[in-house]
Amino acid sequence: KEHRCDYRHHRVPSGAPWPFLGTSTVIPDIARTALWETKAAAWNENDSERFFVQETGETDRTEQSIETLDKVRDELEEFVSNVRSGGTPETGGPEALEATAVLEGIVESSTTGKIVDLDEVRSRE
Repeated sequence: KEHRCDYRHHRVPSGAPWPFLGTSTVIPDIARTALWETKAAAWNENDSERFFVQETGETDRTEQSIETLDKVRDELEEFVSNVRSGGTPETGGPEALEATAVLEGIVESSTTGKIVDLDEVRSRE
């Protein structure tokens, strides 16, 4: 079984609540996201089924209770509900476009090693 491991470590803008964001993926088994700051670290394991927090200076991590769900099923159920009721999705078009711009900026920055201006990313067709 072939595995590929990829790890990215990003420093986020000054003043953000979490100064570092790290993501790692081991294909095909595990995706992990972690946040570090001066007082604590938080991360997920088992492809987001478990979530932990560990305060700086502590030797033990604390598992946090989280609700797991089938993300695809959840999205489809929301879509069907909104079509039937004429409702508005939790995340609309403008929010989805902004999330896409941020993700594209992260990928570009991690590839080039340079700061990416999100206004430039947003203006691309």
